[in-house]
Amino acid sequence: MDRGPVTGTVTATGTVNPILLVQVGSQVSGIVQSLFADYNSVVKKNQVVALIDPAPFQAKVSQSRADLRTARGNLQKAQADVAQRKLELNRAMELRKQDFVAQADLDLAQTNYKDALAQLEVNHAAVEQAEAALASTELDLAHTKIYSPVDGIVVSAMWMW
Repeated sequence: MDRGPVTGTVTATGTVNPILLVQVGSQVSGIVQSLFADYNSVVKKNQVVALIDPAPFQAKVSQSRADLRTARGNLQKAQADVAQRKLELNRAMELRKQDFVAQADLDLAQTNYKDALAQLEVNHAAVEQAEAALASTELDLAHTKIYSPVDGIVVSAMWMW
């Protein structure tokens, strides 16, 4: 009697299907710069499998940061203008009490102050818009890296060229 390993062979016909099939895509479009996985590649969850060229997205982030700086500068200018218009209004009110300026001058000072307050609100909103635009462009930049959502094996790779 001989001793040795016992081996078994299983044969099958038909199509082998994965237990879990996950399609991976991108939320942004662009030129694929690098592929890190292809057909039959073993991938781990959160592994980078592809990289879309980030250069255009980085440029948009830079533009959004510049827009935000501009909006913040305009906000500071509007704040200074409100302070100046408030001084002018207070001065006009004091001078009007003493009849040193016409009522029309006081009315103009009040209008200028209200206009400055309105412009300040507009500039606050512009800062909020610029912050939102920056967050959006930063998110798009982050989406240039395509990650595997699960551990597994790539069973099909369709790259659009």
